[in-house]
Amino acid sequence: MKNRVVRSASLRLGPLLGLWLLLFSTEARAQGTAYEQLQTFSGILNQIRLNYVDSVTYTQMVRSAIDGVLGSLDPHSYFMPREQGIRSLAYEAGQLAGTGLIVGEVEGLPTVQAVLPESPAAKAGIATGDRVMRVNDTVVVGMSSQ
Repeated sequence: MKNRVVRSASLRLGPLLGLWLLLFSTEARAQGTAYEQLQTFSGILNQIRLNYVDSVTYTQMVRSAIDGVLGSLDPHSYFMPREQGIRSLAYEAGQLAGTGLIVGEVEGLPTVQAVLPESPAAKAGIATGDRVMRVNDTVVVGMSSQ
């Protein structure tokens, strides 16, 4: 019985929340400053937290918003959490060991995009364009390159 009440409330809430979002998104376009637009965004997040049928955290919503904005720019822009960013900077500065490869997908197969000079990969004779079929004893064909 409780599920029916929640579903009924979500059906009534959906059009109201949609109308509210439409009105405030139109208002945000008319307003000029970033501060005013952030106030509108904050209001929308608050309404979702208060009225959405499922529990959603601010962290989830903000991360999804960031991912959406960056994803709309180009396929290469993405958000990196602070810890991952620190690790990435350390790797780029040569403070972490790595293979010296940049791997991406070409025609659905993991393919070497670049080999860093003097890296373990370069010393092993790996070249740009090589297909990666397995790493040690693990077959990687079909796995995500992420």
